[in-house]
This record gives sequence, C-alpha cells and structure tokens, in this order.
Amino acid sequence: MTATAGTLSEYDMILSISEQAINDQFLVLFNTPNPTDPDDDGDDIPNLIPNVMKLGYLTRNKQGKIVPSKVGVTAEIDSPTVELTKVGDGGVDYRSLRLTIHMTSGTLTYWDVSGEEPELDNLPVDGWTVSWVAQIGSRDIQDIEEEAMHPNAKQAIQDALKEVAHEDYLVSSLFCLFESTRVANSFKLTDENGIDVQSDTQAGAFLNSLIITYKNIDKTQYPYVLGYGVTQKIPHPVTGTPAFRPSKFIFSTTPSKEDDGSQASLNFCMINANDHNLSDPLLDPQQNPSAGVFSPPYVYQTRAKNLKCDGVFAASDALFFRQWLEPTIVTPFDIGPQMANKNDCKLQSPTITGGTGSNSASRSSSWMGDWVEKGSWWQGYHDHRFSGNSSVNIKYRSVLQDQPSGDIPAGRKRNLTIDVTGVVYNKLELRQPTIFGHLDEGYVDATTNWDFQLVVTSAETGKWSVTRQTWNVPGTTTQGKHLTAWAWLDFVMDLFNGNITGLLDTLLSQLGDLPPANFDGVDSQLSSISTAIVMPAGDVYTYLGLDCDDSGNLFSHIKYKTIL
Repeated sequence: MTATAGTLSEYDMILSISEQAINDQFLVLFNTPNPTDPDDDGDDIPNLIPNVMKLGYLTRNKQGKIVPSKVGVTAEIDSPTVELTKVGDGGVDYRSLRLTIHMTSGTLTYWDVSGEEPELDNLPVDGWTVSWVAQIGSRDIQDIEEEAMHPNAKQAIQDALKEVAHEDYLVSSLFCLFESTRVANSFKLTDENGIDVQSDTQAGAFLNSLIITYKNIDKTQYPYVLGYGVTQKIPHPVTGTPAFRPSKFIFSTTPSKEDDGSQASLNFCMINANDHNLSDPLLDPQQNPSAGVFSPPYVYQTRAKNLKCDGVFAASDALFFRQWLEPTIVTPFDIGPQMANKNDCKLQSPTITGGTGSNSASRSSSWMGDWVEKGSWWQGYHDHRFSGNSSVNIKYRSVLQDQPSGDIPAGRKRNLTIDVTGVVYNKLELRQPTIFGHLDEGYVDATTNWDFQLVVTSAETGKWSVTRQTWNVPGTTTQGKHLTAWAWLDFVMDLFNGNITGLLDTLLSQLGDLPPANFDGVDSQLSSISTAIVMPAGDVYTYLGLDCDDSGNLFSHIKYKTIL
C-alpha cells in the first residue's frame, strides 16, 4: 500500500508511550536503590535516578584543561518529569518535549559580580525549577552503542545486554537520547513562586554548570547522563529475533488537546529491518513535515475505556502480512494437484494478495496437464486431461469489528480471530478421438472445501499464543459428473475395450477427499508459531491483547515492566 503522510502506512510500526507512563517510570527509577553501584565512600547507595543533583564544580583554565571549581549547584530534587503538550519557548510542535526538574532544597554557588570585587555567593534554590526543551530525531537501533551511548560505556553495556539490546526502549535511555540537545535557547529557571529568575548572573551560572557537566562527566560511571546519573538495565534479555524487528526509527510527539498526560504521547516511528525503503522521503521529517505526526493520539484507535495501560503498539497491515500472516498461514496451506500423475501438470505462479489496506489476504494457484492420448476410438479408448486450482482465503478481526462503535470496556478480551478457508478444485476432461477429430465427452470434477479458525493472543516476552478454535480439515469433497451425450451413449452401450465406465471409476477415485497428509504439519506449525517472538522489546513491555482495524493494521496496548 502506498504510504500516506501522517499515517501508520509511512512506517512499519508505531510505539506510542504516554507522557504519564514516562513520568511514572521516572518515579520508579527515582525511588529505587541501585544495589549494583555502591558509593566508594561508604555513603548511602544512590538510587537509579539519584535524588541529589550535582551540576558544575568544574571549569576550564587558561591552558584549556578541566580543573575543579567552586561554582555549581547541589540540590535535592523531585522525580523529573516530561511535558509533551505545553512545550513552550524553544520547542517545535510534534518534535519536542520539555524536561522539568523541581528542586526541593539546595544551593547555587556562583560568583556575584555586582560589587567592586567578585564574591563567591551561596544562593538557596529551595523550590526552584529548571527545565529545557529536547529536540528529538531519528534513531538507528543497530548503531545504538555508537549513537545513543557514550563510547566509553559501550563495552559495559554490551556485557550486560549480550543477546537483544532493547535499552533504547527503556525510560532511562530517554535521558541519553535527549542529552545532545542544545538547551540554551529553551533554558528556563524559575524561583519558588514560579517567577523567572531575573538575574543573568544567577541564571547564567546555573546554565553554565549544566553545560559543563554534560561535557565533562565521567561517562564510564554514568552511561546514561542528564546532569546526573540514570542507570537501568534489562536483567533477562530475550533470546531470539522478533518477526517485527525495528532497524530505524524517528521520534515524534502527539500533544493532548485536553492537556491529559495519559493521552499525550512520545512516538517511536519504526522501520522493519531489511523490509522497507530507508531512503523514502516520507520517512524524513526534514523532507516531509508530516512524518510521524499523528493526531489524535494512537490510544484513541482502540476505543479503550478505563484501560490502565502505558501506551499502544501498532503494526501496519503490510508488515503483519509480510512478516507473519503470509509465511505462517497463507503459503503453508496452499494445496496443489492431488491426482496420480500430478507431476505432469504445469503449475502456474501463484497469485498472492495481502497487506493492501484491508484485514484479508489470499493465495491462489492453478495447474493444467496435457491431453493423455490412450489410443484410437475404434479400440474404445478415451483421451483425458487434468486441471484444477487451489485457493486460500483469510480474514482476521477483533473486538473493533465485533463492536464497530462506542467505547469498549476494559474487561473485554482483545484477541485476534483468523478465519481460514480453502478450496481445492480438480477437473478431468474427457474426449474420444475419431477420424473426424475429437468428440467432447464432458468432464468429472471434485471440489474440496476446508476451513479452520485460529485465535491469537499476546503472550510473554513478545510471543503470540495461537490456538485452534474450529477445525474442518481435511474438509469435505463433492464429486460431479458432467458428461455429454456421446459419453453417455458410450457409457450405456459399453461396447468397447477400455470403456468409459472403468475409466471414470479409476479417475474419480483419484479425485476423492484430500489426503490427511496435506495437514500433517499443521499442529507442528501452530506450535512453532507459539514459540516465535513476534513483537519487539518483549522484555521491556507487556503486551495486553491484540486488535485490528478495518484496514488490517494491528494494535496492542502495552505496559512497562518494572525493570531494575
């Protein structure tokens, strides 16, 4: 399907995380001790987000070397928060967010130059708030160590995440991703009354402390940095490659018109590995201002009411078809000719449809044999020719189709139901050779209808659980005789050797029910489906059910796992 700017079809996947979920996860990290990083001085073990922010206390001397300084900020802080709707000065709609840190108590040490001689002054910053805007852009997951992590910390992180590196999805990585932004033009410092700090000396000292901390912090100690350390890792990485495997993504934000943090979202707009044109200009926000711009928020797509989730994962219909539906169901159940001399038939290239903007898919193929000439008409022989076709049709649906309008209660199960129907048609044409040509004697045929229904539910670590709901396999076969008058005359008179009676009995026996062997692999196929990883970052998120819309796109509500 052709990509349309500002829609899911631009990308393969969208992972939309709510502002509230990000802030809730910040709070988890803020309140959780880090037992793997004790303080060398015997002080209390810092939390995953240290509750004390230290900025500055470094300066560059005349020789260009970094040396200790008395200027800096030390403050106890509340858990950091992000704002996606009211970004303010320095921000760009759909491309920015504001990070805010409130200081409960602390001191700014700076040089007061208001008098005749500069004096080192200690200014209380109790109740002050500092914030700045982060511009967000594209990410290449395969280059995460080079792009998202400090080089000196690369090996340490690789050692912790040997299998599948999903740290880009962790809330702690947001600090790292935002670190490279230029904060000066959006820097905002307010006092305990919410009034902008008017002193350029004080605000400048605070900003300079922030910037010099960025540039000179010990990156081996704090691989995730935002003026203070943030550490988080995945304790049990998932082994295996998911079917939906992001290789690149850009960020965007979706503000909430109601200023509702559960609706405003940070969007990971993702491209599947080796399965998308990475140079598509629609994907580049610089070439396409609408790239990744979604309004209303994606959580509206599922019409969920009072569902406690952290966001929504969406996969395009094209990705679902290419990576799962076609290789899992469409192709394995395409059934060919069944007759004894099937190898003499010429199989036509199959026609496959799917991933074109609907919740359906199909595969059809056909075959045609040559006429088999058995002998002369006066000997009572008849020529015959096999042909036929096979088709598999798939439709999938969810509660969004079962309840096409209105809010859907939180307790309603969200599963994907897949209806699979198949038809196999075999035809045997008859003719009798004569000295004047061939006499058409009609044909016999057999039609086999088979079907089954699958229910797909989300499972642990990004897997799907697939169960059989109905099972009409190998199906029901109906035979027919469609003979001409010449054939019936021969049939009644029964005058010749090799008469049509024996021929029909032989040929119809080949056009019976489908051999069960056609479906011997179904159970093992379904078992392999249920052990395969489908969704990305299944060790970071819990996927809550599956939905699909009328265009065939998939949706799943997600919750962050508490990963410490």
